[in-house]
Amino acid sequence: MTPPIIYKICLDDIEKSWKFALEYYLDESKPIKDRTNFQKRGLGGIIDSFLNKIIEIAVCKKLHEINPKKIFETDFDIHPLTKKKTEPDIINIVEKNRKSSEPKIYVEIKNSADADDWFGPKASELESIKKNVFEIDSTKKMYYIYCEIKDRHGQSRKSSPLGVWLKHKLKQDPNLKKFHNVKDLFVQFNYVFTVEDIDDFGTTLEKGTPLPDTDVFPEVKERTKKQIRKKIGENSLDKINLTNGLLPKITASRLSKRKWLPYPNALGNFKFKGKIEAYVEKHSTVRNCWLKCLTDVTVSNDVLGKPCGFFQKDDVVKFVVKQKGEITKKNSTDRFVAKCNQQITNKFKPCRLNEIAKSI
Repeated sequence: MTPPIIYKICLDDIEKSWKFALEYYLDESKPIKDRTNFQKRGLGGIIDSFLNKIIEIAVCKKLHEINPKKIFETDFDIHPLTKKKTEPDIINIVEKNRKSSEPKIYVEIKNSADADDWFGPKASELESIKKNVFEIDSTKKMYYIYCEIKDRHGQSRKSSPLGVWLKHKLKQDPNLKKFHNVKDLFVQFNYVFTVEDIDDFGTTLEKGTPLPDTDVFPEVKERTKKQIRKKIGENSLDKINLTNGLLPKITASRLSKRKWLPYPNALGNFKFKGKIEAYVEKHSTVRNCWLKCLTDVTVSNDVLGKPCGFFQKDDVVKFVVKQKGEITKKNSTDRFVAKCNQQITNKFKPCRLNEIAKSI
């Protein structure tokens, strides 16, 4: 297995991001609402958010490591809200002690986390990038880099960059001692892809529809499987008629007394090979689809993977289509890729940083 590409965070990285966050917050012209939930944020929320600029520093330094002839600069200036065209996160390249011409490729740097089942941009952002200020018009030259801040001791609340920084600055405060140290933090590079890639391989998830949970075949205890086998044998579950080798398009979540969550059409079909029987088990707030495997069975889905499930003869499998979390209607249209779809994510390997370092 190829080791991950990482960058070790240093004090200067956090201090630079800290300073930017404070300057932003103190600028009365700047909005302080969260761009996703539209909730107002205080100073702590702003600092916590903008400390993610550490990943922009990490990308620039990693690119310099790959191509030492160039120094890559991200934007740490506070600008007035007058620009109508989108700017990249890498705005300058210094070569031979002087700034070169404008970047030849567009680079957008994003934060991702282990808990995210999906990654990708908003559809509106894609359109904005295609009209970027540097007038880079080829989608092959517009890159996304997805990174995350990690902790060598494992992720926890003690890994918070803000907590880590406050511990460093306020060494005498005993309440901060439980936070980890700056030397424990690093940036891991997860995915690199172009706008052309996301146009070709991404899935459009429309505004007003649920964000699907990608864990459609959750693990089930043997005791539960035994109970389901008994119910099937007693004919106490409704059997579902299967046609054309497709799993049923039913969802697990009830929205109201008479309405179930609509099936997310963006997921498309779940195709199976082998012989199965399908049954539905209804409760007051949830309904479960159970699959009884009469032979070995393989399930494939264009969005989640080919295959996205393999099950042995005589197994009983829970098939669940539901929303991720509590939100049943997204507030934006997105172009996403499911992390579980390795056929696609393997095309987005972080080693493609080399492409950027050489071409920009």
